[in-house]
Amino acid sequence: MSKTISLSLDDMLYEKFMVYARMDNRSLSNFFKTAAAHYIADKMMMDDFEMEEIRNNIDLRERIRAGSQDAANREGRFVD
Repeated sequence: MSKTISLSLDDMLYEKFMVYARMDNRSLSNFFKTAAAHYIADKMMMDDFEMEEIRNNIDLRERIRAGSQDAANREGRFVD
């Protein structure tokens, strides 16, 4: 179920958002939804430094691979 929210913006910020929404051929509402979804996705992703650390850590990669296999086989246990 969708929810409705209210947002107060000063005129200058409102106009900036409208410009970007028009550039993407979106309504202002859709622009905000899309921008918020992108923001959340970006926060959930790891940065290049973290990814490089994972690539270079053979033990960690093996544990991730084993955990993925356990999950696929519905084996293992959750830990806190």
